Amino acid sequence: MLFSGGVAFASKLPELGTYVSEDNNFTIEIIDTDSRIGQITGVYRTTYSPVGSFTKSGNIGSFSWVTNQEKGRCCDTAPFSIGFTVIERPSGWPYAIRDTWAGAYQENNSLLMGGVRSYVNDEAVVEVSSLGTLTFSK
Repeated sequence: MLFSGGVAFASKLPELGTYVSEDNNFTIEIIDTDSRIGQITGVYRTTYSPVGSFTKSGNIGSFSWVTNQEKGRCCDTAPFSIGFTVIERPSGWPYAIRDTWAGAYQENNSLLMGGVRSYVNDEAVVEVSSLGTLTFSK
């Protein structure tokens, strides 16, 4: 909840829904947000990784407001900082993949983010790669 003039209100941003990367390889579905702590609950999907596609759900992201001097307020207004981190590590721990995206929630309700992936497996293979800078749109 946010407060304005002593009255609590629910934030409308970030908007709930499904955001798809411009290359169609990544999907972020925002199911719920908590403005008090900047937490995002949702589902992350990728079409590729060293072990194929995977999906993760739960508390996958966070956001942080910034003061918008033009609009005269600090909350519930874009642009603001947003990011997502998911870890895929199956039973037995044969590998771990970490995808991290950091960027901004834009005024047009899109996400402009840069991504990085790390992959480590039980044979000591280590890969760290850029996922690029992509726009995610609804």
